[in-house]
Amino acid sequence: MFSSARTSPASLLVAILMMTGLSACAHRSDSTQTTKVESPGESPVNRAAREADAAYFVEIEFQRGSDKLSESSRSAISSLLSRAKAEGKIDDVKVLSWADQEYPAKGGKKLSADQRRLASSRNRNITSLVKESSDGVSVDAHNMAERPGAIASWLNTPDARFKRSLVAAGLPTTADEVSASGRASHSVVLVRIQ
Repeated sequence: MFSSARTSPASLLVAILMMTGLSACAHRSDSTQTTKVESPGESPVNRAAREADAAYFVEIEFQRGSDKLSESSRSAISSLLSRAKAEGKIDDVKVLSWADQEYPAKGGKKLSADQRRLASSRNRNITSLVKESSDGVSVDAHNMAERPGAIASWLNTPDARFKRSLVAAGLPTTADEVSASGRASHSVVLVRIQ
């Protein structure tokens, strides 16, 4: 779907510079990985990005209990948006944030209100940064600490459909038996371009 033939020389240069900058920050407590969506040796996040028709993504790791974006995380999100803008017009951005605990298995109890609020707060902070960096871009945030309710599933809401597609891609929204690692204390930013 997204081939490297569409990558401009400027985009490659930005990617090389960004990768160099990110590797220099690897010792920090938070980690970021900005990636162009491709198929070979796919990670669960890469499969989820393809499922969402996203051209680029970045995964952010938060310190436990924190909703604050570090400078390296802010820089990675800004670089991601710049790379996407260099390739085309940004269509929309999806933000997925997890709490510090994995969601209980299907049929299990809900995460605590504090954990659900933490994921929501991470979503708000990332959404604010995206809107500051890219005026007029549509941002759709998903709290991955909340399972869609019975009514949302029955009505097949966009949130319920999106979370089901993530599970199908191998990116867990819950601790259900899925062959993928959890994403506690992480957020993922997916960028679709026109």
